Amino acid sequence: MCPTCKGETRDSQFGSWCDPCGGVSYKPGVLFFRHVATVDGPGGRFPVVYDLSTSDYAYMFKDPAPSRPGRDLDGFRRPTVRVAHGSLDAMVALSYKDVKGDESAPPLLSVAPTSTKEERYILGVA
Repeated sequence: MCPTCKGETRDSQFGSWCDPCGGVSYKPGVLFFRHVATVDGPGGRFPVVYDLSTSDYAYMFKDPAPSRPGRDLDGFRRPTVRVAHGSLDAMVALSYKDVKGDESAPPLLSVAPTSTKEERYILGVA
């Protein structure tokens, strides 16, 4: 259940995703990840989000990070997810390899309603 609108959420790579709120909230009224765009293709459907905790854009890769046995020297295990952070156009470009799959069909980029005017301009749909 979404902490902001109390609506139904679905599990996503980024957490409990709420479509009406446009991302993932961890407490009422506070979005942690804001949906900016979705890239679709034969390889799957992947969101590009704005990460409010780091103030940049994020993309979670389809394939997990290679696991290592045991723990690092500091006692932590390596995360199993691979997330890239950077500019919006770079995150969209990184998604193309995952979206492409084994086919050569061009990816389809759709802009989220929660994207800003500046983000739509960068994505070429302003």
